[in-house]
Formats: sequence, C-alpha cells, structure tokens
Amino acid sequence: MRPRVICVDDEPRVLKGLRRRLGRDFDLTLAESGPEALQIMKASDPFHVLVSDMRMPAMNGAQLLAQARAAHPDTVRVLLTGQSDLNDAVAAVNNGNIFRFLTKPCPPEVLSSALNEAVEHNRLVRAERELLEETVRGSVALLAEILAIRDPAAADRGTRLGQHVAGAVRHLDVEHPWDIEVAATLSEIGYALIPSELVDRWRQGAALTDKERALIDGQPGVARELISKIPRLETVAEILGGLAQSAPRSPDPRVRTAVTLIRAAAVYDGFLRSGLKEGAAVQRMHASEGFSDEITNAFEQLAISAGGYVIKPLRVAELVSGLRLAEDLYTTDGRLLLTAGAEVTHAAHTRILQYADHVGIKEPIRVRMAV
Repeated sequence: MRPRVICVDDEPRVLKGLRRRLGRDFDLTLAESGPEALQIMKASDPFHVLVSDMRMPAMNGAQLLAQARAAHPDTVRVLLTGQSDLNDAVAAVNNGNIFRFLTKPCPPEVLSSALNEAVEHNRLVRAERELLEETVRGSVALLAEILAIRDPAAADRGTRLGQHVAGAVRHLDVEHPWDIEVAATLSEIGYALIPSELVDRWRQGAALTDKERALIDGQPGVARELISKIPRLETVAEILGGLAQSAPRSPDPRVRTAVTLIRAAAVYDGFLRSGLKEGAAVQRMHASEGFSDEITNAFEQLAISAGGYVIKPLRVAELVSGLRLAEDLYTTDGRLLLTAGAEVTHAAHTRILQYADHVGIKEPIRVRMAV
C-alpha cells in the first residue's frame, strides 16, 4: 500500500505538479488551504506525511503544521519554503512543528527522497508508540493481577467499577476515556500495600484507631504514588489522587469529570450490591443531590442497556409523578412539552393534565420503568 501524503498549497498549478511528480509513489490528497487540510485530516484515516507551502493566505504553513501537530501528532510534517521565509522555517523547526523544511524550487528527486525519509520516520514513531502502549497495557494488567492475588475483594470491586465507567462514559462527551476506565479499574490498588488484616477489620466494620483510619483513608494517595511511576499513566495517577476525600479540586476539568464519574460508579455499584436492580439503583442516584443530571443520565443509559428498565406505554390518566419519559412528549397540535429522559415532576404532571384537558396529549406516553 502506498504511503498516504497530503499536500497543501494555495496555487492549484503547484498541486497539479506535485501530483504529476509524486502520484506514482504516494497516495496523494491535495488541499488548497490550511483549514481545508485540517478538515480533510479530521475526517480521513491517518496520513503518514503532511507537506505544506509556507506562504498561504489566512493560515500560513507554520501555523498549519503547528495545529496538525496538536491534532495528529504521528503525522510527519514537511514545510516547503522560499528563501524569504527561512527565518520562519527555522523557527518552526525549533518549535518542533516540522520534521524537515525544503527550499523552493525543490527538485523532484529531493522532494521524493525527503518524503520517503518522512514515511520511515512515521513508521518508527508509530512502532515506538504501539510498543509503549502495549507495555502500559501490560503493566496495568499485571497490577490488576497482583491486586487479585493480594486482595480479591478489592480487585473484584475495581473490575466492576471499570465496567460501570466504561458503560457510562460512552454516553458522555469525554476525551481519552481509556484513562478514566483504567483509573476506575485500579482505584483499589492502594489496598495491596496496606496490611491485609487491617483492611479485613475495616471491611468487617471493626473500630479503628486514628492511625489505622488514616491508612485506610490514604488509599487513593498510595494508589497515586504507585501508578505515577508508570510512563503514560500520569493522568491516571492524578485521577486516583483526586479520589481521596481530602484531595484539593483539580484545575484540570477532565480530571474532575473522571473523579466524579468514578465516585458515581462506586455509588451505583453500592446500590447494586445492596440488592437493587439497575433501574432502581439509578432512581436512587437521581433522588440524591450528589451528581449532575449529565452523570446520572449516563448511568441511566447504562442501566437501560443492562435491562434495568422497560419501556411502558401509558395513557394520560395512568401517568404519575416520578416517572421518566422514554421519548419526547407532544400535545396533539405539535407543541413539545417534555423531552426524552425528563422526569415527570409534580409541576410537570400538573401541566400535562392541563394540556390534556384543553388541547390534548399525544398518546400513548412512553415512560421508563425500573425492573
């Protein structure tokens, strides 16, 4: 398969020349501006190399390559520049935005050779990243196995929390969900370094001294210190540290969301372990004021996929407060009263009845009912 290369220049004749010279050896995609190139890269499979002219309107080559580096770090970046742009090109190199810059006019054989070297660099970068990712995944799996040997109960709970988070995060707009899932799975790892007899006594509800209580409460900090020693798990370590009750609020919104999500998963899991079904567990979460609607709705979707809810059609006369709608609720003349997922509060129920008397409500009304 030919290496994928995207070439960017605001002059169509230059792009045609690049296709004529390089189209035989490379799978070329052409773009006439930086924004167009970024849009193409966002919507396409990864490119091995990005080649850009320096002087273009709206967004010059250095700006394009800087943005491409942030969004597509594995794509190797090459800058084509005239003599008058050398200072800008050197600055781009020093800022780490490009792999190489070539001066114009660039002989075909020089450009082709540079692209082949860029493709090889891309291959090495990807191979190194994949090796590191496999090493990290192996380290996580090893830690989980060690915890399972040392403290099966903690390992089992971590596995459940990881599964809950993995299911809920699919319904949230969260970047890099893998970090959150790993943090949830390893959220109990600190117990492996606390004396097992102390952990057993704590789980049995025995009275603890202040020193023993401090050891138990410090479990997230122990987990953070342990995980922080593994490359590429810095964010996971920060999330684990944030799970401590005394932890300061993180300035990173992604870490704050992860901490809240794992705490919600722990509450959800506690309800399930107490004997509640999935739907009833989410209803209890809705009834509390500890979590946002966004978080509880994500767990509601998880419960629905687990069979914790059934969809039941009701007539207006059968509707009661406290139910949640499975689909949008409209009047007979097309006015939207409530959206899917909304709770039928006492006020909403009264409003529905008023509209039913004076306008009419489209029936049946489909609601989610916990099982």
